[in-house]
Amino acid sequence: MTQSILSRRLNRAVNSLLVALGITCVATTMTATEITLTLTHPEATGPLYLAVFDSETDFPETMAQGHIFRAKGEKTTLSLSLAPGTYAISIFLDQNNDGELNTNFVGIPNEPIGAVKDNVGRPSWEKSHFIVTDEPSHYEATVSKLF
Repeated sequence: MTQSILSRRLNRAVNSLLVALGITCVATTMTATEITLTLTHPEATGPLYLAVFDSETDFPETMAQGHIFRAKGEKTTLSLSLAPGTYAISIFLDQNNDGELNTNFVGIPNEPIGAVKDNVGRPSWEKSHFIVTDEPSHYEATVSKLF
């Protein structure tokens, strides 16, 4: 009986590893383009959280990628590798370093937020999506408090 349980666990582990290797092989065959972002934000006191969205229907609830970068001064320049396609990126500066976007009782963020190409108000797909091609690109965003 113990051998059977151990065998099943080992099979699951091997299958998981094979799936992971398959995903890695697929990911390495896709072309990626370097995207450079310059973010203007208040004097940094915490990490910058970036959410990358690859679908209007998923925006802004389900991100395709998440990244955390250390903010530096009032401007931070960083790079991402993205496959060609359509994306939107939203950002927030976690000033109190608690790992979440804090809001007031109405749901308005208390911490600076922003989106690539959409520097005013709450990010929207319509205003902030952009197209990644095979050519490297540079985008800018302002990360600020709404009020």
